[in-house]
Amino acid sequence: LQACGAVMLPLNTRLADAERVAMLRRWPVRRVLCPGSSAASYDGFRRVPLGQPLAVAGPLSLLERPRPAGEGNHAERLHSAQMVVPTSGTSGVPKGVVLGAENFLASAGAVGRLLGLSADDRWLLCMPLFHVAGLALVTRCALLGSAIVQLSGFDEVAVSAALERQGVTHLALVPTMLRRLLDWRKGVRCPAQVRCVLLGGAPVDDALSQEALALGYPIAPTYGMSETASQVATCPPGQRPDGDGPWLSPLPGSEFRIVPLAGRSGCGEIQVRGPTLMRGYLAPDGSCHNPLQDGWLATGDLGRQDASGRLQLRGRVDDLIISGGENLYPLEIETVL
Repeated sequence: LQACGAVMLPLNTRLADAERVAMLRRWPVRRVLCPGSSAASYDGFRRVPLGQPLAVAGPLSLLERPRPAGEGNHAERLHSAQMVVPTSGTSGVPKGVVLGAENFLASAGAVGRLLGLSADDRWLLCMPLFHVAGLALVTRCALLGSAIVQLSGFDEVAVSAALERQGVTHLALVPTMLRRLLDWRKGVRCPAQVRCVLLGGAPVDDALSQEALALGYPIAPTYGMSETASQVATCPPGQRPDGDGPWLSPLPGSEFRIVPLAGRSGCGEIQVRGPTLMRGYLAPDGSCHNPLQDGWLATGDLGRQDASGRLQLRGRVDDLIISGGENLYPLEIETVL
């Protein structure tokens, strides 16, 4: 798709057909690539059914490239983009994150330097390819020359078998996946060749971290979002988190700052800037609007920072319970529970 000049919009296969069509109509989609069995669901769009040799697990959509009227304008940001990644799933109005090849290149290079990756690595891919984490993993492995062991989705039995039999050295999971994997393996230690388990997508509670570490899993808590082409800060394997959670090192080239918020003590809103940041959000009219201020993206996440620039997550800006005049953060309550 990149070679033929198409901008890709991957669609969440977990959405109902009506939800996917509504998302397609929100943006200037030109064609839909889909398995023949689901082609009827996309009436009104120019469909390109995929043959068996090119079958995909769900539909992909291609955005029409606008002709740039002038250098550096809104249309130009989309014209040379690689893909647009929707931010939300079954609820809320999705935002279309416009990412260029430069974002994925910067991410792959920075992750490779931070984690010491090489062509000898063998990544297990069980994350969905309609999320930026799965897409970034594919790009990273292609650029570094490392291998991918791909599963059709997450299944703790299949993941456990791949760890034992496929020589997997690296994988990426969300905390719920790790919990299911540990429960299935019932105390069996992590295979010795596994060197890194990226853990992101949601806060990691201390009990899960300690259990995984005790069983030899080299977990690397990580923080990122679609707007940063996946991870933008990671706690490398071997650095044990303290009781307040892990401290995450920014990827080389990226930086954070904490903006104080009224009524919040000890933490503030996380802002990030660096070469992995998106070009902007895609509007329904096909224009691309950049929300950055002096290169900084306001994430809506809460955190704090130490003197060396490392980051510790504390929840979301809009997640706050006030009881008896005290500020209570749901992430802290969940950790206790």
